[in-house]
Amino acid sequence: SVAPMTTPSQANAKLAVTNDAAAECKLSAVNLKYYQDPFVRFFVRNPVRKPPIMNRGHFCRVSAVDQALQHFIEAGVKQVVNLGCGFDTGYFRLKNHGALGGIRKWYDVDVAAVAEAKKHIIASRPELRSLLDGDDTYQVLTADLTSLQTLEEALRPASRELPTLFLSEVVLIYLPPDAGNAVIRWAAQEFQTVCFCTYEQILPDDPFGKVMVASLQKSGLPLQSISTFPNMSAQKNRYLDCGFQEARVADMHTISQHFMSTPAERHRVAMLEIFDEFEEWDMIQRHYCFLVAIKQSADLHMLSVDVKWSTPASR
Repeated sequence: SVAPMTTPSQANAKLAVTNDAAAECKLSAVNLKYYQDPFVRFFVRNPVRKPPIMNRGHFCRVSAVDQALQHFIEAGVKQVVNLGCGFDTGYFRLKNHGALGGIRKWYDVDVAAVAEAKKHIIASRPELRSLLDGDDTYQVLTADLTSLQTLEEALRPASRELPTLFLSEVVLIYLPPDAGNAVIRWAAQEFQTVCFCTYEQILPDDPFGKVMVASLQKSGLPLQSISTFPNMSAQKNRYLDCGFQEARVADMHTISQHFMSTPAERHRVAMLEIFDEFEEWDMIQRHYCFLVAIKQSADLHMLSVDVKWSTPASR
């Protein structure tokens, strides 16, 4: 059965297109053996080989998220909420690797069209269904993050006591600043022990940033929060102002250097395809950041923002 393309209507249509594009980019990187994901192919109708710079970028993005998940699962996180999850396969990859640790609940959350398409694909693929059999850990939920009420309703079954990780990959940046702040503040207030991991664009005001912002604006996908939180310092303060106690942020230039820190890994990646766009690569990576914020009670020190930005062992 062929994966249906996301076909939503109204305000979320363009954002759903970014979901299909992200899945295509991940599959391109997987097909070239940047990393392993036996499940992403089920979510892509027409596989397309992407340019080397995009393949490397998605490899580093997935690696950063994997590293953060691994760090917090080892620290004792028991519940994951993946906001604007799209066709992300994180749960299935971890389950397949036996790397879910003590996770009791995993909620993938997105707008109705994306959530329904994801549920349809999972139901139609035995390879995905078999990882869910006899297990109620995983659920796909519907919410529109521009309306906090829909998120509150969707996550009503979620435990407020379990240590919880919120994941947001290029999601909050598409919301008006107040709407994104409402989500962050709600997470900090509602959950006793919580960490928030965010991957998104920064630096809209330099020449490269202006082109990046204008290009997305032209596509009908304005980065609504980027001018309010334009750099790593503003990003960090956003989470502290919304109720998180600690935050750490690094740009993807710094993080990607860690993922290719050993000669063996540099050689492995260099052999995958010809790559000579080093100047542009450096520029792009400096315009994305990865942030980790935590909030926990005074007597509990299980969570730490000190994620070691190194390649996850379970790739």
